[in-house]
Amino acid sequence: MLIPLGTDAPLYHFPYATIGLIAVNVVCFAVTGFGMDPDAVRPWLLHHGPGVSPWEWFTSAFAHAGWTHLIGNMLFL
Repeated sequence: MLIPLGTDAPLYHFPYATIGLIAVNVVCFAVTGFGMDPDAVRPWLLHHGPGVSPWEWFTSAFAHAGWTHLIGNMLFL
């Protein structure tokens, strides 16, 4: 099955971290303009060039290009 709708493995605790990651991704998507403005997302992405920016390594994980990209990634979380 392509879309995981359930599991036969017992769940021993509520997935707080997964729900938290989904919430952070949705908030970051809203902050960057819901993928409508590419210039709003640009500071969040990794850039090739001199120097290392640890902030870009963190924020690029939460940058999404559009609604389908966000929904697809969150579905599998």
